[in-house]
Amino acid sequence: MASTRDDIHERLKHDLDLRISNSSPTRDIFEKTAALIATYRQLGCTALQHEKTLLTESEQLHQRESEKRHFKMSRGYLSLSQTKMCEGRLLLQYSDEEQPYILCEHYERSSRDHYIQYLDGSYDVDYLEAYFNEDNEEMDRIEEGALGLGYGPLADCTNIANSSSQRTHCPVEHRDSDGNLYPPELLKLTCKVKVRYYEPLPEYRSACPYTLVTLKGVHHHPIPLPHKTPPIIRKEVHGVLRSISEDLPDLTTRRFLRHPVLKSYLSSRFPDILLPTLMDLHVSLGNRSHVQFYITTVKEESYPDGTGWDEVPPQDGDNNEDERTDPTQPLRIVICMTRAASHRLLKAQYLQCDIGFKRVVGFQEFELAGMDRTSNSSITYCRVFVTRQTAAAHLRVFQEIDRIVLQDTGTMPMNLIVSYPNSPHMTTSIIFCASVLYTSSGIFESAPSPTILVCITHDDWEGTIKLIEEKGGKAGTDWVQDKIRSGFAFEAMCWQKSKVPLEIWWAGDATSNVVESVHSDVNREGIHCTLVGGVRKGQHFDKMRMSTLEATESTGTRASYLSGHPSENVARGMKRKFKNQHQRLVDEDNKLEVFNKKMKQAKDKSTKHAESLHNKQDLYRKGGATQADVDKAQAAHEKAKTAYEKLAGTAGAMPKGSGRIKADGREIESGGAVS
Repeated sequence: MASTRDDIHERLKHDLDLRISNSSPTRDIFEKTAALIATYRQLGCTALQHEKTLLTESEQLHQRESEKRHFKMSRGYLSLSQTKMCEGRLLLQYSDEEQPYILCEHYERSSRDHYIQYLDGSYDVDYLEAYFNEDNEEMDRIEEGALGLGYGPLADCTNIANSSSQRTHCPVEHRDSDGNLYPPELLKLTCKVKVRYYEPLPEYRSACPYTLVTLKGVHHHPIPLPHKTPPIIRKEVHGVLRSISEDLPDLTTRRFLRHPVLKSYLSSRFPDILLPTLMDLHVSLGNRSHVQFYITTVKEESYPDGTGWDEVPPQDGDNNEDERTDPTQPLRIVICMTRAASHRLLKAQYLQCDIGFKRVVGFQEFELAGMDRTSNSSITYCRVFVTRQTAAAHLRVFQEIDRIVLQDTGTMPMNLIVSYPNSPHMTTSIIFCASVLYTSSGIFESAPSPTILVCITHDDWEGTIKLIEEKGGKAGTDWVQDKIRSGFAFEAMCWQKSKVPLEIWWAGDATSNVVESVHSDVNREGIHCTLVGGVRKGQHFDKMRMSTLEATESTGTRASYLSGHPSENVARGMKRKFKNQHQRLVDEDNKLEVFNKKMKQAKDKSTKHAESLHNKQDLYRKGGATQADVDKAQAAHEKAKTAYEKLAGTAGAMPKGSGRIKADGREIESGGAVS
C-alpha cells in the first residue's frame, strides 16, 4: 500500500482536530504549569554551585535516576561543561502582598544569583502548591480532573516520531504505574511490510533507466512525516552553499534563505513558480535547524580549522615590545594586500589611515587608503586586522607593510618607513584631521574649542593650550596631555609647528573623509564577521575596486557617468555642505519657534495673573474680596512672573539659526541685515 501526500494531510488534520476539540483556557494554564514543573525537575536552580546542598537518600536516588535518563536522552553524549550547578531545592513561598514566587533555598540578599521567579495568574498555583508540598492526593485530584477533559499526564499519549528520528523520549511527562512523573521512553514499532527494489544490470541500464519498487503487506502504524531530506536534494543544497564563496564563513540560515545566489538558483530551477523558496526543493528544508546543519557541514569542509585566527596561517617573527609588556594578550596581525596595491602605494602622494571596530569580532580593522586622482575615487592600499591599538602594534604593522611592499616591488616605501608613532619624522608627514577636532569641541565646559588650533599660524598657541586645560575641566586636561604624549598631534594641527612644506600642507586633505568613506563602503559588505569572513569579504571588495581602476586606466571605462574632474568634487562638496548647513539652520529655527511659543505662553500667563491681581485689589478696596484672595492672586502673579523671567534668561543660550527668527519672538524683516 503506497502513501501519498493526502495521507499526510489527513493525519495532520486529525491531530489538529483533536487539539482543537480539547482546547480551552483551562487546558492552556494547566499545560503551562505542567511544563514549568517539568523544567524545574530537569534544570533545578540553574545557578552555579556556591553552597553545598545536603541531599536525602531518596533525593540522591532521584538525582542518579535523572542523570541516567538524561544520559540516555542525549544518546550517550555527555555535556562538555564541567561546571557544577547548584543542587538547592526549589521552594514555593508568598510575598507580603500574597503573590506566589519560586526561589532556591540558597537565595539570600547576599547571594542573589540563585533562582527566583514571581508567578502571575497564568499559572495554576494550586497545582504548584500540591507539587512542592508533595501532596499526592491533591495532585491526583487535579490530574484526574484534567484527564476527564482529555489532557494531562494521565491522558493517553499521542506523540509519534519517525523511526529515523533521534528523539529517544517523549517531550511530555506522564505518570507511570507507580505514580512517578517522568518523560517515558519512546517505543519503536515494527513494520512487517516488505519493500523490494529491482534495478537493471549495468549493461541494460541505458535501455531501461528505471528502478522498480514493490511493497507487500499493510502498514499498521501512522504514516511517517517527510522530515528526512533525500540524498540527491542534500547534494543539491551543498552545491549551492559551496558556490556562495566569500559569504560562507559568516553564513546563517536567515542569510542563506535571503541570499541572492540561492534566489537565483531557485528561480532558474523552478521558472513556473513565483518567488520559489527552499521548501520547493523538498518540504523537509522548511526545518531551519536542518538547513543550519547543512551550512555547518559545508563550512567544516571548506574551513576545517574554523573561521577564526586558527584558519589564518601565522608568520614567524620576533616578539615586539607590545607582546612582552602584555603576554596575556597576544598581538595578532592579519595584513591583506595585493601586489597591484603595493605598486600603487609606491606612487601614492597623500595617504590616510584610520581604524574601525565593527567589521570583525575581536579585531580592529586598520586601513591605509588614498584618493586615486586618475579615476577620482578612493582606493584601499591595504587592510590590517589587529588586536591592539598601541604604538608598538602600529609600529609592527607599518614594518610589515614596508616589508610586503619591498617584497612585491623591490622598492622601500619611504612615506611609511618614516611615519612610525612617537617618531620625530612624523612632524614631516602627518596632518591632523580637522573633523576630529570638531567632534571633540563639545566635550569641554567653558574652554575654547580646539578647532581654533587648526591653522597655519597662531598668535598665542601656548596661551590657548593653557586656557583649554584651565577651563576645560578634566576633559580638557586629558585632551591636552594625550596630544602631548603622542609627540606629533599639535605639530599636525598647526603648520607653523610642523615641518611639512606649505604647498603640501595646502594640497593635502584637511579631513579623513577618504578613509572614512572606504570604511563605510566595506562595512556594507557585512559587519560583526568572523575573521575569515571579514578577510574574504574585504578581498572581494578590494578586487572589485581594483578591477574598476584598471578598467579606467586601460579602456577609459569609468565607474560612473561623471568625468572625474576636480570641479565635480568641489560642486558635490559644496552642495553637501550647503545642504547640511541649511538643515542645521532649519533645525535651529524650529527650536527658536518652539522657544518663542513657550515665551509667549509664559508672557500671556504672567499678564493674565497681573490682571487678575489688579482685579482682586479693586474688589478688596470695594469690599468684594478678602486679604487672603489678594495674597493668593499675588502669589500666582509672582510665580508666573518668575517663570517668565527664568525662561527669558535662557534666550542667550539659544542657537542663532538663520537669523530670520530671534529668541524674543520678533522676526527680522525680509532683506534686513543678519548679525
